[in-house]
Amino acid sequence: DMGLGKTVQTIAFTTPIEQTAPHLIIGPTNVIYNWQKEIKKFTKRKKTIVYGGSNREKILPEISKSNYIITSYGILKNDIDLLKNIPFQAIFIDEAQHIKNPRTQISKAVKQLNSTFKIAMTGTPIENYIQDLWNIFDFVMPDYLGKLSQFENDIKDGRKEQLKTKIKPFILRREKREVLDSL
Repeated sequence: DMGLGKTVQTIAFTTPIEQTAPHLIIGPTNVIYNWQKEIKKFTKRKKTIVYGGSNREKILPEISKSNYIITSYGILKNDIDLLKNIPFQAIFIDEAQHIKNPRTQISKAVKQLNSTFKIAMTGTPIENYIQDLWNIFDFVMPDYLGKLSQFENDIKDGRKEQLKTKIKPFILRREKREVLDSL
């Protein structure tokens, strides 16, 4: 559900980590400035850069000196040749349903990024097809659910319960009614 505090939880999770490289946050354009505002609000000493705009190449030298880099899926797709060579400590993709189709440029770009720690956040992990979920998992943990063709065969052959068992430990499902008092 929306409004459950995913942004704040992510900030709280990353704040105590001793950083050796910046954290990269990718989301749709309409949420990147909210990320910037929330990071500034809760971590006043952390340097945050929104990587975007027409002169964004000038920002590149500042990336390694920053704690958080925030960008949009569109900018990532356009600048993947520049961003894929930067080592990030962690990558967080917000509204991860934007990478649902493994054949899109955005999905291919996000999978080229360099980090050993990745989290995908979405309220709609399956928007149209069960393969949407496979692709999100393939970004976070490549090959965990096998190749796409194997995953599709597992679905077709009725091995849904086995897949559900594999997926369940990695999905945090909360609803507003469960956490409203905490928010």
